[in-house]
Amino acid sequence: MNENQVGEFYIWFNKYFESFKYDNEKIISNLINKKLHTLRVCENIKLLSQSLNLSSSDSRIAEVIALFHDIGRFEQFAKYQTFKDDISIDHASLGLSILNDYKVLKDVSVEDTAFILQAIGYHNKYAIPTNLPEKNLLFCKLIRDADKLDIFNMLIDSYENHQLYKNEAFEEFIDSNEYQISFVERIINREKVSFNEVKTKADIKILRLSWIYDINFNESLKIIESNKYIDRIIKFLPRDENIVRLHKHINAYVQDRMNNLK
Repeated sequence: MNENQVGEFYIWFNKYFESFKYDNEKIISNLINKKLHTLRVCENIKLLSQSLNLSSSDSRIAEVIALFHDIGRFEQFAKYQTFKDDISIDHASLGLSILNDYKVLKDVSVEDTAFILQAIGYHNKYAIPTNLPEKNLLFCKLIRDADKLDIFNMLIDSYENHQLYKNEAFEEFIDSNEYQISFVERIINREKVSFNEVKTKADIKILRLSWIYDINFNESLKIIESNKYIDRIIKFLPRDENIVRLHKHINAYVQDRMNNLK
């Protein structure tokens, strides 16, 4: 894949985005937010690719994965007015259908197309299969890290500046500080929590904290630590003994990993 192809993909992406014309302020706001999220994920993945000293070719593949990873979100929100896959449609699978229907990757090699489609297909799944070939696994991990980094940043900004996010459908759960204590115990035991189990906004914040175990690259961890993402999420949870214990556990995990980088 060459640089000109990547440029053409950005042109197609912008035209596709512009095809969604609505008078509904909520739809417009959320589609714009998703476009901006996509562009930030592209920047994140370029940064991660650079930190890993990837070849120019592999870096371009990673960037295209980032550009198209959420391409299904636009149709999803326009049709269902939600980003919750469980009550609408799996946005990754929808994205793959869109890329296929529009023949977006028709001039990309079979091998590179496979890397792109597989990484997009797995970017929102509970876990990546462990038996993937090394290079396939690399691209899957890259998009998951790049995506999480921006979601951390975006959601924390919405917590800290909630007045600026009146229409955004980030966390459509019961607005309550009550949470499931079982979530805390499972995260401390390094067990994953599913989105389908989330009931309240406190639950979803705790689930986001569990993402720290699914961060794959050193550079991603450095970004999370330098921006204090964990501490900033904790500030918006009840300060009871369970949350304090969870906070200490996650901080210890992060510090242990950071110490191993030195």
